Amino acid sequence: MLKDPAPEVIVKDLSDSAIHLGIRPWTLNDDFGEVCSDILEQCKAAFDAQNITIQPFVRENPA
Repeated sequence: MLKDPAPEVIVKDLSDSAIHLGIRPWTLNDDFGEVCSDILEQCKAAFDAQNITIQPFVRENPA
């Protein structure tokens, strides 16, 4: 991940059942896939360390 420009984390949307975040790192094209994977793994580890769980979204069947 490149240091300049700085990466961004933004709130993209707030819904009834979720907070959608945007994580925008800057990388070299060749590093993009690996950086994205690393960021997701780091997010999951950080959530686990803070006992933050993500509940599955269950859609109710229409009557």
